Amino acid sequence: MKFRRKLAAFTAACVLGTASFTGMEAEAAEIPEYMRSVTYFGDEWPINYWNSEDKNMEENMARIAADGFNSLILVIPWREFQPSEVGSYFNERAFARLDQVMDCAERHGLGVVLRLGYVWDYLGATETPKRFAAITKDDGPERKLWLEYSKKVYETAAAHENFWGGFITWEDFWNFVDTSASLGNGIKSRQLAKSCGYVDYVREHAALEELEILYGHSIASYEDIYFPPKESPARKLFYQFYDQFLNDLLADSQKVFPDLSMEVRLDVDPVETPDGGQEGFMHASTFS
Repeated sequence: MKFRRKLAAFTAACVLGTASFTGMEAEAAEIPEYMRSVTYFGDEWPINYWNSEDKNMEENMARIAADGFNSLILVIPWREFQPSEVGSYFNERAFARLDQVMDCAERHGLGVVLRLGYVWDYLGATETPKRFAAITKDDGPERKLWLEYSKKVYETAAAHENFWGGFITWEDFWNFVDTSASLGNGIKSRQLAKSCGYVDYVREHAALEELEILYGHSIASYEDIYFPPKESPARKLFYQFYDQFLNDLLADSQKVFPDLSMEVRLDVDPVETPDGGQEGFMHASTFS
C-alpha cells in the first residue's frame, strides 16, 4: 500500500510534526490520517523495558486503545538489540520481545512505530560515547553495524501487519554533541575529531586562515583541529558537520529501513561570533 499523507504523531515526550511514512512495503492495516501515539514501556522504564516481563501487557494495551490512542511508539535501543561493538551479534531475546509486543498491539487494534537508535538501555547507565561518535564516519565499521541493526529491526517489524514505520531523532545523537564540546584542546579531542570525520569536513569547508578566526588562535595544520567548545565561534562549523551527518545517516538507513523518517531539532542553538556577538544556529539543512 502507499501512504503519502502527512502525519502528526503525539507522544508523552515529544511531537513528530508532519512525519511522512510513504510507500510502506509491508502490507499493513489502514493507517489513519492522524497517528495518536503513546510511547510504550509497560510498567517499567524505557531503559529496562526490554528486560522486563511486562505481565500487564494485555491490560495496558486495552487501556491505551480505550483511551483513544491508535498506535504505539517503541524505543529500540541500539546497544540493547545489538550489544557487541566488534561484530554482528544480536540480542535475539530483545527481537523476540519485539514480536510479542507487536502481536499484542495488533490484537488491540494498535499500530506500531519504532524509534530507532534509542541511546539508553539496561546494559549500562550511559551509552559508550565512542560508538555514537564513530557512527558519524560513513565508511567506518560502526556505520556498518548500525545498518545491520537497522535492517534486522525493519525485517522483524515488517513481518507484522500493524507496522506503521519508524524514525530516528536528533535527540538520540545529541549526547555526542554535548560530549564533544567538553573535551577541550587535547589529544583525545583531536583524535576523536579526526576519527569521526569532523576534520575531513573542516578541511573541505574552511581554509586554515578562516579557522584561526573561528577558533581564536593560530592553527598550523588541519591535524591541530579539535572539537570546539560551546563558546567558540567554530561551534557553528561543528553544528553544520553534525547536521550533514544526520542527513547522511538517514539516507543510508533508508536503504535498509525503507521510508525511515527523522525528528529534527527545531531549537535555535546560540553560537558566538568572531566579533564577540551572538547568533542563532538553526538546523535548517535537516528540515527537508
